[in-house]
Amino acid sequence: MTDDFPTLCASFQAVAAEGGDRLALAAPGHPGITWREYAEQVAGLAVGFAALGVRRGERVALLMGPRPEFSVADTALLHAGATPYSLQESEPVDRLVALLGVAGSRVLVTDARLLPLARDAAARMPLTLVSVDGPADGVLGLDDVRAAADPDADAAALWRAVTPDDIATLIFTSGTTGVPKAVQLSHRAISSSAADTFALAPVTRFGEVLSYLPLNHIAERFMSHYAGLTAGLTVHSVPDPATLYDEIVRVRPTRFFGVPRIYEKLVDRIRALLDADPSLDADGLRAAVGLDRAEYLGVATAPAAYEMLAYLHAVGFPVSDIWGMSEAVMCTLNPPGDIRLGTVGRFLPGMEGRIAEDGEVQVRGRHVFSGYVGDPDRTAEILGADGWVRTGDLGRIDDDYLTILGRKKELLITATGKNLMPAVIEGAVKSASPLIDHVVAIADGRRYVTALVALDEDQLRSFAAGRGLTGDFAELAASPEVRAEVDAAVRAGNERLAKPETVRGFAIADAPWPPGGDEVTTTAKLRRAEITTKYATTIERLYA
Repeated sequence: MTDDFPTLCASFQAVAAEGGDRLALAAPGHPGITWREYAEQVAGLAVGFAALGVRRGERVALLMGPRPEFSVADTALLHAGATPYSLQESEPVDRLVALLGVAGSRVLVTDARLLPLARDAAARMPLTLVSVDGPADGVLGLDDVRAAADPDADAAALWRAVTPDDIATLIFTSGTTGVPKAVQLSHRAISSSAADTFALAPVTRFGEVLSYLPLNHIAERFMSHYAGLTAGLTVHSVPDPATLYDEIVRVRPTRFFGVPRIYEKLVDRIRALLDADPSLDADGLRAAVGLDRAEYLGVATAPAAYEMLAYLHAVGFPVSDIWGMSEAVMCTLNPPGDIRLGTVGRFLPGMEGRIAEDGEVQVRGRHVFSGYVGDPDRTAEILGADGWVRTGDLGRIDDDYLTILGRKKELLITATGKNLMPAVIEGAVKSASPLIDHVVAIADGRRYVTALVALDEDQLRSFAAGRGLTGDFAELAASPEVRAEVDAAVRAGNERLAKPETVRGFAIADAPWPPGGDEVTTTAKLRRAEITTKYATTIERLYA
């Protein structure tokens, strides 16, 4: 396959010309934007941003959640030759300022809801603020950006000057410790990832997709925003995650992507439907939850329990486990029709993979990043001179299918010298009860395994209501009934584990662990270092 891939700008222009009056961008309560309108707005804003001094290659921050105006602003900045990237609203202002500093940004685009946070950042560093909801005191609106444009400016000349090697976005690596790393992804890396993904999981042009996860992660940007630019998918934004499952039913997307927790909650809904009507077949279930038109279902960003995926497959939901990383976008995918449970699929056409002597998965190909911003030393630590990326994941390749075994840095070594994969232990226990939201295995330097368990708040309330229990979260979490349920899950999980892996004690957190909080990232990855520090006293009690 050739390495000559179009820029995201060229892809968008082709899609918009073909899309015409089809719906391109939508959201609840929003009038919607057609492809023709989308292209017109992008052209006007691109020359306006350029007139305001946004230079080619300049990194421009976006601080807003999923909404049509995000797509318009991001795509317009791409057409101006800039590098738009997203900031997460849950970040404290000190970290936002640090990220803006790493990127060297002078312009921040936001909305009315997050304008106070944007102003806090602007009070600490020189920033030009633009609000997609209109001007405010000292803040430009999009109409102001359009008005700045030279009437004779050539918008087409701007986007045609963009090359496949220009940087399309930055993705900041997750975590809260150390100086943040800004991953640079080129137009080529993203466009080739899209082409190679669609080669293994064919896409119906001008289908529909939902955008509901944080856009500062490559998973959401790729699966919704960039899929819209490259395949013409109508992007239906879901500003309120609490309405996601209702929006799935309303939109009936042709492609759907979620993190494991989204599918775990979907399983709960499916089981409730079957309890109410055991005669429902696969087609009936898919229609009831709004996924009857979905040609592709994908899951990634955190380990998905084998048992959960097996259940979904059994009831007619063939979810494809996939694998990638900020530094290489999409790497593997289980092709629809050839899914192998327990694996993350085959390497995409533009990527190759190998297992190093120490068991680490390494990848190379056209999806690979262009280095970290201003950080050649840390770039060299992960990206070898031969182009192989050291992923930090442990795995094995069988028959061209990759299985991820865990993270190198998360490998637990007990006091007796046993090497344990925490994800294996955690998945076994977590999948044994819907009451459990997160499990953290503890064993490093210890004689045996224990675990910290965090509960799902909705499931806890349901569990309590069904048993006549009352109280706040902490009181319910400490109740004998809840402890008995978790104990049963631990025992069930232990039955599927080798003896050194079995959990011999556990503690239940007295508060939920929401995405973006102290314990869990916005894409549901555990912040292990922070957890072991925060719960150090609790952990010591488990070994007392």
